[in-house]
Amino acid sequence: MKNQEKIEKLNSKYINNFFITFMVMIFILVGAMLNMYVMMRNDGRMPVYHEDWRYNSNEHFTFSNYSEVNDPKLADIYKIRNSIYSQGDFMMMIGVVVLSLITINQILTMIDIRRLNKNEKHNK
Repeated sequence: MKNQEKIEKLNSKYINNFFITFMVMIFILVGAMLNMYVMMRNDGRMPVYHEDWRYNSNEHFTFSNYSEVNDPKLADIYKIRNSIYSQGDFMMMIGVVVLSLITINQILTMIDIRRLNKNEKHNK
């Protein structure tokens, strides 16, 4: 494959990655919106499920019975080690990881395009 064909293929990959980036950003936004939704339904505070831990602040409050809160499945109910997460938190974390990998891919693709363009100029 000639350099020009490789450059065109890499350019296409680079442009397609922008679409994927946009979709991942929407995924992150949906996670944030889920968190905002459950907070709005619970007087502006995020409900945190934990029977042993009691913490109340302007941002959070704990509950031990699902009937105490609105939309408990969207609250912070998943305990991992010493932290408690919501579905929205997981969506945002997954989105950030995928976005980071896409960014690394974009950087490597851009480096390859520049290298091939440089070689193309030297060959002329």
